[in-house]
Amino acid sequence: MFWFLILFPEVFTVTGLKETIVAPVGTMLELSCQLSPPQNAQHMEIRWFRSHYTQPIYLYEDGKDMFGKIIPKYVERTELLKDAIGEGKVTLRIFNVNPDDDGQYHCIFKNGKFYEEHITEVKVTAGNSRVQILVHPPTTKGVIVECHSGGWFPRPHLEWRDSRGEVIPAASKSHSQNRDKLFNMKITLLLRDSSFRNVTCCLWNPLTGQKESTSIVLPDEMFSWNFIWNMIVGVILTMMTLFIIMPSTKLQILEVFFSDTQFDLDSMWLDDMTMILSMILVCVVMIIFCIYSILSDNVMSIAPSSPFR
Repeated sequence: MFWFLILFPEVFTVTGLKETIVAPVGTMLELSCQLSPPQNAQHMEIRWFRSHYTQPIYLYEDGKDMFGKIIPKYVERTELLKDAIGEGKVTLRIFNVNPDDDGQYHCIFKNGKFYEEHITEVKVTAGNSRVQILVHPPTTKGVIVECHSGGWFPRPHLEWRDSRGEVIPAASKSHSQNRDKLFNMKITLLLRDSSFRNVTCCLWNPLTGQKESTSIVLPDEMFSWNFIWNMIVGVILTMMTLFIIMPSTKLQILEVFFSDTQFDLDSMWLDDMTMILSMILVCVVMIIFCIYSILSDNVMSIAPSSPFR
């Protein structure tokens, strides 16, 4: 190797971190690479880029920093530490890490026509301890419970669990990204009876393992609406049946057995009864709307609790 380096002094390799670097959003990231064997790199071209060689995020050439050739979004956010450049080591510093910085970074040392590179993998991460649960008013289908949390990267896993820790199938899941490319998560659960009164919304970051959760215990009164609704519907259907069938049946009977005068009197009586039944039906409908209005005022927004384990 010694004789090879004497005959070809420009030959070298580039080394650096082999493991993936995890960088939280908003922090400062440092990426180093080193010539092997160590040698002075002040006269070399040192280029850092992401996916395209011609779009450097930092460029050192002819002994100076070439800010005019750096892609704009990295000009104000990067600097190259050259304290050890005499031994062939440089460090790229990136400020205010954001999700766009996730991915691979190529470090190239070039001496004349000869060059070597090292690739470092960076994983950007963000989490949020704030998890909110929103309970909607009961409906004929059951109680709808929503879980919200924002500010995550990468997209977290999200699920509902019961009091035993078993996964409950969600009614729906959705996500969106804000202008900073952080994920906002939403998961909805439909509870049809009180068998799942105690539920927990769980999120965790698959990269860092960060876990957050919020639990809620729904009162039994939230599920009494199904019984009340079924009872009211049954009463309405019964009254509507009586309202439609009884008058016509009664009239047919009276028409056969009674005189015209008696038939007219009974017809008037049936008309009065029809009016009374109609008023009762209106009152029942008003009661339904009153009950629904009361339940609508019971929407609850639950604050975060202990982390899921």
